[in-house]
Amino acid sequence: MVEWKGIRFYRTEAESFRDAPFSAISVDMSINEMRRSAKDEITVDFAYKVDYKEGVASLMMRGNLFLGGDEKELDKYIDMWRKDKKMPKELVSPLANIITYSSQVNGVLVARALGIPAPVVPPNIKLGKPA
Repeated sequence: MVEWKGIRFYRTEAESFRDAPFSAISVDMSINEMRRSAKDEITVDFAYKVDYKEGVASLMMRGNLFLGGDEKELDKYIDMWRKDKKMPKELVSPLANIITYSSQVNGVLVARALGIPAPVVPPNIKLGKPA
């Protein structure tokens, strides 16, 4: 079983383009890389971008998410990433939630420094059929 070991942000960019109300907030999250960082650990490089429409402000955070677990299970995830650049289905929802939560919490501080609204909390992400 894979366990979340931590997260570290290594880059933040934010800019307020103009003082004006925004019409919407667009959030984009991407996984850029997955690599082995130790025998029992993988590192997932991600980007979290927030765009305050229409041209009011932007916020971008990049970081690494660290996962630990069984070597064979981690090998399976790394092989899938190398082959298709896709995350295993069982990891997508938990990782998206961890990245979203951590980025929003830290994004609040950055947004406050620029005098822009904090990123809106999107719903908890789950895969599967609706209940």
